[in-house]
Amino acid sequence: IEEDIYVSLSARRRSLYKALLAKVSVADLIAKAANIGDTNSARTLMNLVMQFCKVCNHPELFERADVVVPFSFSRFGRPEPVSRDGDFINLPYPTHNPIEFTVPSFCIDMEACWMYPRTPRILHPGVVA
Repeated sequence: IEEDIYVSLSARRRSLYKALLAKVSVADLIAKAANIGDTNSARTLMNLVMQFCKVCNHPELFERADVVVPFSFSRFGRPEPVSRDGDFINLPYPTHNPIEFTVPSFCIDMEACWMYPRTPRILHPGVVA
């Protein structure tokens, strides 16, 4: 049992369908349908039918959407000359993040005071916790 369910096309599919329809001349289709015995006309009609099916069912095959890739916010280190090194070479991780952040010692001391509230510590000159 086969049942047809009619749904509206998405905006992308609708635009692809209209673009494909604009390329096709209805007069040419009727002329080619009259000459269905001609193999070239039959191939052209089947190609058009397949293009319309592709637009409606699988638009990503007709025209692929743009691919979005993540942005790598890092720079690569420069290699050192290895000609004069010994048998073992130290190769640190080659990328470096240009954003550097160091936690001030004041914040580290405050975190220690929150973890151990009973021990008085000097947080800043003149301030006792």
